[in-house]
Amino acid sequence: MLILIYYFCRVCSMECIMQHNGYSMRIVNRVIIITGSLLFFYFDNCFSQAGTETARDSIVIKNTLSEVIVSAYDQNKKITRQPAAIFYLSPVVINRFNPANIVSAVNTIPGVQMEQRSPQSYRLNIRGSALVSPFGVRNVKIYYNGIPLTDPGGGTYLNELSPDDIYSFTVIKGPGASLYGAGTGGVVLMDGPLFSHDSLENSAGMSMEAGSDDLQRLAANITWGNDQQKNQLRYSGMSSRGYREQTAAHSKMLGYEAVFKKGDAQQFSITAHYTDLYYQIPGALTLAEYKSDPRAARPAAGNLPSAEENQTAVFQKNLLLGMNEQYRFNDHLQGNLIIYGAYSDIINPTIFNYEFRKEPHFGGRFTLNENRRFGNTLASFWVGGEWQRGYFNVTDHRNMLGAAGNMKTDDNVNNSLSLAFAQADFTFPAGWDITGGAGFHHASVDFTTLFPAPVKHFSVTYDKAISPRIAISKELGGNRIAYLNISSGYSPPAVSQLLPSASVINTNLHPETGVDYELGSRGLLLDQKLYYDIDAFIFNLTKSIATRRDSSGQDYFVNAGGTRQHGVEAFLSYPLILHHKRSLNFWMSGSWFDFRYRNYEVTGKDYSNNKLPGTSPFTFVSGLDFNLDKMLAAHVTYTYKDQIPLNDANDVFASSYNLLDLRIDYHANISKRFNLAILGGINNLLNEKYSLGDDINVTGGRYYNAAPRINFYLSLVIKYLM
Repeated sequence: MLILIYYFCRVCSMECIMQHNGYSMRIVNRVIIITGSLLFFYFDNCFSQAGTETARDSIVIKNTLSEVIVSAYDQNKKITRQPAAIFYLSPVVINRFNPANIVSAVNTIPGVQMEQRSPQSYRLNIRGSALVSPFGVRNVKIYYNGIPLTDPGGGTYLNELSPDDIYSFTVIKGPGASLYGAGTGGVVLMDGPLFSHDSLENSAGMSMEAGSDDLQRLAANITWGNDQQKNQLRYSGMSSRGYREQTAAHSKMLGYEAVFKKGDAQQFSITAHYTDLYYQIPGALTLAEYKSDPRAARPAAGNLPSAEENQTAVFQKNLLLGMNEQYRFNDHLQGNLIIYGAYSDIINPTIFNYEFRKEPHFGGRFTLNENRRFGNTLASFWVGGEWQRGYFNVTDHRNMLGAAGNMKTDDNVNNSLSLAFAQADFTFPAGWDITGGAGFHHASVDFTTLFPAPVKHFSVTYDKAISPRIAISKELGGNRIAYLNISSGYSPPAVSQLLPSASVINTNLHPETGVDYELGSRGLLLDQKLYYDIDAFIFNLTKSIATRRDSSGQDYFVNAGGTRQHGVEAFLSYPLILHHKRSLNFWMSGSWFDFRYRNYEVTGKDYSNNKLPGTSPFTFVSGLDFNLDKMLAAHVTYTYKDQIPLNDANDVFASSYNLLDLRIDYHANISKRFNLAILGGINNLLNEKYSLGDDINVTGGRYYNAAPRINFYLSLVIKYLM
């Protein structure tokens, strides 16, 4: 299987060399071939090495991977035993970057790109999933403490969580529709502090941060309880004027988690979270505007006012309440029931419209799991379902220089998603493991146009779809695994695509479907010190949905025929120095993608075989982490991103860029109960001028959103153990 991975890399690389004449791409492909060869050499010579359970964390050496249990696909297995392209972002990794956001931490994951166009506006791209995402998060199913954070309309407000709410971050790359519902881009499983680590000590903590562009942030938390019940209350507030004009932001977030245990058989948990945030939207610039003044907001053009004149922004309030009941009936059978309710209230003045969205929704998820042993074979079975229902109202008015004018449209949108799933896992002697499962989907959307008159009703029901998955893995000994994973994805259009900013209901969009083929391996080599994670994939998507933006800045969407997405992703980590008083760890993360359209024609133009816009063909991130006597730490991160095509014609590209970030930590134990830490960092040390979160397929050439040049932050963290 490992030989197949190597030849997969080589074939993809040779194809790329034939199609690209650029020097940088030749270098990239040579690196891939050499890396594949070296890994094959190591595999071939290390299979016979006996290993102990001393696995290392994915980037920093402190935590051992042998202790990390990941619940992806409901299989509570060590990360080194998961038979899929899964990446676990530990708290140690999350905490090596700026405490004010997790963007840089997420971007260490190979194949994943998180972008921040203004202080509270995020876009998440997993293997090109942002093709349908001009902003926000689309085509990725996200859960928080097991609760669906993605609403039944297909949207996710990732900004409703603060970095303090996220203790761990697990990404399943590729379709997860066999168990997690609609989506072809991937799945993200996030857990709060208590859900990841319910043995937290009783404590109170506070952190204060200041930084460039008038960044100010205050966070506080208190944890109390005992072995049978634990509670945590968190607050965070942030304000910033932003790097560009019209990018000011402020937010207030309050979160509560509780875990109650009744012996070993029952656990009940509560998640409650409230968000109140505001952030301005600067709008994208043309290339000439970007070169002239990258800090500027979108200027007036023709009859359209500027972003500042129209006061483009988002006023956002989110409320989430969920309950999770886990019950062990006996040694073989256990169940899990989740019930949640959520409400989002969005006010969004744009260049063209002044939009009001009210999005109440609720739902639940249940799972039954049975474990049995048949001779030398361990078998596990899962059955369950998920259901979500939303009652949305979307009202658009004219934007009269930052005030809501005459009403243009008023629509009620009732949407429903349902999923039934089954999964079985068999662990055989000699280290073989086979997992098979399937999800059965149903989706419907009902539109009622209240204005303009007369009242109209539209209903869209998508055919029931089946999304199967099969995974085969083999333990290689010494904490290593090789796997083959084949999964199918299904994703109906999101409400934001059926009813985009153009305010015209598009009932002609069809669901996306796709099949993903993966070969991968992860584990430890070289006396259990070198951690590696490598996978190669082929993903074919049909009826893919692509975004368009007209000259007025309004979005609309079309089915883009199909896509062919090939790629290789790799991660390596190795301790250069490992001593009880000091350590130096090196890690690197990279991805190479060849994403292209197939059978794609729009308005008489054939874009077949063109690159998909919005995704870099090559990304490389590496870092050094130095720790001295648990008091002083330094973290250096380097990022390179290749140029990105910005439209279907591939005649406009965002430039490649290099980033260098530095963070230094000092920790002091004032007493047995009182701890103090001072954290300071500098981002973009090279003072690189680059665009992050580019708009794609835009009429008028407004592609560019300038990212901050060199900037800094300083944070004081205080913790008291009660």
